[in-house]
Amino acid sequence: MIQIPTTICYLLLLPFVFFLYKWYTVPYLEHLNQKFPVIKTAYDYAKIRQYMKKDGQVSRLLGFFEKMKIVDHYGMLTVEAKKGMPFNVFAMIGSGEMCPPGHKDLQKLLPVPVTQTKFMVCGNRPCEDDKWNDKHASSGSMSRWHKFLILTTLDWKKFNVLIMGTGSKKELEICISMLTEMRKVAEHVATEAGVEDLGLFVHCCPHNSVQALHIHMLDMTHVGHWFDEYSYKNLPLDAVIDTLECERKSM
Repeated sequence: MIQIPTTICYLLLLPFVFFLYKWYTVPYLEHLNQKFPVIKTAYDYAKIRQYMKKDGQVSRLLGFFEKMKIVDHYGMLTVEAKKGMPFNVFAMIGSGEMCPPGHKDLQKLLPVPVTQTKFMVCGNRPCEDDKWNDKHASSGSMSRWHKFLILTTLDWKKFNVLIMGTGSKKELEICISMLTEMRKVAEHVATEAGVEDLGLFVHCCPHNSVQALHIHMLDMTHVGHWFDEYSYKNLPLDAVIDTLECERKSM
């Protein structure tokens, strides 16, 4: 029987130990960012979806969110406005915990009252709107008219298109139906606002800035500097729906 020296055994184990070290110490969103630096096409989106469906990646993300108090133990996005808790602005607005100035007037753009129980329209901060085409600002809206369509639900499984419908075919079909309805609602909102050339985009996690679903509604006739600046993560909603439809057909 051949005996392998102890030193060689340790050396053979080093790659595995290094892998475990990275797995548990590198923040999960940073890990995804490094692996998928650009998510702006259907191909990019399909690749990260494929990755999330294997090796327990969704569970790993959930564990990270629970550790960061973004999601509670019931699988819901947290909306507590107190010290030590994350500030999830769209989750807070969608749940009714927060009502920014002018928010109620924006809801008049939605098609029917029943829709308002599922979705809400949000505006960007006025200071961001003012800098929509300012190349010298540190941030800004992506177009002169930049609104968001958000959800009222706090279900973490719908927090972002990254993991929507990864649980089962039934869940996937529900998410496709929801996103398709949101597209229709967004088109209605844009028409009511007098926007003729509407662009609908999402920022797939880890490139999102808020951990609650928000569809960017833009007037494409007046896009500014920040639209180009965020081009690496401006994923068209149509590309998301088409990709999810392909997933559904392959199941």
